[in-house]
Amino acid sequence: AVTGPDGTVYVAYLAFTHGYKNREPIDEAPKDFSFLTKETGGDRVFLMTMKNGKWSEATPITDGGDDLYKPAVAVDGTGRAWVFWSENVGANENLNNGDWELLARSWKDGKLGPKVRLTNERYADTFPAAATDSEGRVWVAWQAFRGNNSRILAARQEGDSFGSATVVADSPRNEWEPAVVCAKDGTVTVAWDTYQKGDYDVYLRSWKAGKWAEATPVAASLLFEARPSMVYDGAGRLWVAWEQSAENWAKDFGPLDPAAIPLYRERTINLKVFSGAQVCRPAGDLQEVFTWKPPQGKAPGGGGPKLAMPRLFADANGTVWLAGRLNNPNWRT
Repeated sequence: AVTGPDGTVYVAYLAFTHGYKNREPIDEAPKDFSFLTKETGGDRVFLMTMKNGKWSEATPITDGGDDLYKPAVAVDGTGRAWVFWSENVGANENLNNGDWELLARSWKDGKLGPKVRLTNERYADTFPAAATDSEGRVWVAWQAFRGNNSRILAARQEGDSFGSATVVADSPRNEWEPAVVCAKDGTVTVAWDTYQKGDYDVYLRSWKAGKWAEATPVAASLLFEARPSMVYDGAGRLWVAWEQSAENWAKDFGPLDPAAIPLYRERTINLKVFSGAQVCRPAGDLQEVFTWKPPQGKAPGGGGPKLAMPRLFADANGTVWLAGRLNNPNWRT
């Protein structure tokens, strides 16, 4: 979701059309099971807007019947909403042998622009994230598999299309799930998590006046640190939040190696604020801020709290808000 210059809220989302949806219990076996063969309608990307407190109808951005993944949206200086998604191009009827490519399409005043294909490689391009710079141009960053590893690429809007991709991060090991945010002074910052040293760490890199600065570590301990979210506040300070778990997350786990942390066993959110050369941390415990209270002193499913998927954003006054996903005892935002 993103807010445009006039205060309109834009939300892009992915919807799957089921085939047979009736899951009511049955008392006896049907004589004919052909009703279960109804084909699904595949994935489709939609866009909705909210203006003056009223939501619009959903606008289809894609044609339907496709295999799609993770849309993102940003609004350029002319008021056009740009919607991005990954699409399994050229797949067969079983969705095999395709190639995940990055596509975009603009929308303004009820009119759709042509589809724009940003990539054309035989490796997967996924996890798009988008933002608008101080000149009104949209930037998109994404994860791009090339050769034996994945890297982070970024491209800037050039009129009705996008320029050539720039390599933001490319270590010998994989880079994942970028975030991008733009400051009023023209700075564009991309964050991502990397497996460069054998555990997941968060880094960021900024572009200004046509040049990329060196990558800066945000969270690079032996803990699991991943899935960053960023925002600039009203004073121009950069806020970075990330998902965090204990050391040896997702390593081999079992009776012979109980020190490792299985998937989803425990999670929390951490945060830093960058103001020039100064780096600040929250004065309190974010876990307490989200008032997580485990029943009988134990987390649901065992192993500690599950506070995850941070999302930072700033309101019209420049005040920063943080959202997260919490399991207490069910998943909620």
